Amino acid sequence: MDVIDEIKSTDHKAWYNCGISQSKQGKFDNAVKSYDKAIEIKPDRYEFWTGRAWSLYKLKKYEESNENYDRVLELKPDYKLAKDNQKIVKKKLSKHKTYSFE
Repeated sequence: MDVIDEIKSTDHKAWYNCGISQSKQGKFDNAVKSYDKAIEIKPDRYEFWTGRAWSLYKLKKYEESNENYDRVLELKPDYKLAKDNQKIVKKKLSKHKTYSFE
């Protein structure tokens, strides 16, 4: 039986921890899905949005990652890690847009 099958649908901490574990394994698509479940239960937790934003960045989904960091900073405006990571995402976004139009 898969660990995900054992997670109660309402256990936001378990979904979050599952997302962390999947990210560490490089399974970023699965991590996003786990963070989505956690967010569905507790949408006001900046940690869940941070994990989701980073996983999206690793999937090269820069626009969506940037939007997620916006949400993190709405929830926790002084979160330095999110600010720093969003700068990285925005650099990738600007490079990606530059190359897309050439």
